[in-house]
Amino acid sequence: MVQLAAVAGGWHLYCPLGSLVESYDFTDGTPFSFTDPRYNPQDISLQRDPRLKYTVLYNNAPFRNLRYVSHPDSSKSPDQLTTSKQGTRTGFGLRKFNYDAFAGGVCRCQHCGTIQTVPSKKAGATAAGMAVKSKAPIAGRSAKGRPLLFAEKKMAQPLMPHATAAWLVDNTSLTFEQIAEFCGLHILEVQRLIRFSHCDPAGIVFFVNFFEMISGIVEDWFREAVRLPFQEMHLERRVGFPIVNTGCEFFRPCHLGDTLQLELSIARLGRASIEFAILGSVGTEEKFRARHKVAMVSLDSFRSMPIPEEMRERMLPYCGP
Repeated sequence: MVQLAAVAGGWHLYCPLGSLVESYDFTDGTPFSFTDPRYNPQDISLQRDPRLKYTVLYNNAPFRNLRYVSHPDSSKSPDQLTTSKQGTRTGFGLRKFNYDAFAGGVCRCQHCGTIQTVPSKKAGATAAGMAVKSKAPIAGRSAKGRPLLFAEKKMAQPLMPHATAAWLVDNTSLTFEQIAEFCGLHILEVQRLIRFSHCDPAGIVFFVNFFEMISGIVEDWFREAVRLPFQEMHLERRVGFPIVNTGCEFFRPCHLGDTLQLELSIARLGRASIEFAILGSVGTEEKFRARHKVAMVSLDSFRSMPIPEEMRERMLPYCGP
């Protein structure tokens, strides 16, 4: 209740900032802008990252068969943007963690003194406040006797698999296999033998050669996954994918004689650009993680151009369903 919209009887203790709302890109991966023709002030979630409408309550957003109205001129709305009501102070409310069908109230915990939500005492209500059909006792315990903290069901894939995968690559130590399984990604795997020509006098790979290997697996991916060898791409179609930016974080050195396993997936697929996530490992030891962004251009005009649909369809399995 403390986080519900005022129109639903809540108090808006926490209000998301406008900078958070603006951070949600358009569905094709391009950054949000108020000047973009796709921006719709009547419904700011249109053509935006789906996580926006599941995270934030914005003006005119539906909630519990009600409508969240926070416009400063909406004087009759309890959620009007003002300092004189119990509503928002930023124009936005928190939608995440607020279950539409929740029915109950609030109480103060006897142990820690915090305010907590309490579900109504309806048959089949779980400890999370969700009415489900279950053979478990109503007293907050599962059929196996352990505390019922969450609805026990198989976790669905994330709404934006490629964006989730990009965050997991940058912020966790999960393997590419784990990220691919969670996000429904495909990955391309190739092996490279570390040769004498790759190494410096210390017997370890000279860092520049890693970028040559990264470029090599990208070329392999275009040939095997997109079915577009570079000779056809460059010489016949007269298009290319030059590098926009590239970067690599090194963890451990690679030595002469190692077999380097390279794994590639797409972290972000834009209108004309592709950002790859690439992992290099030897055995179970990670050696580096790289982000490598390329963009499609005409080799005649050297101007960017949108990725054709038939090519994009072959790329999509590598960046989530």
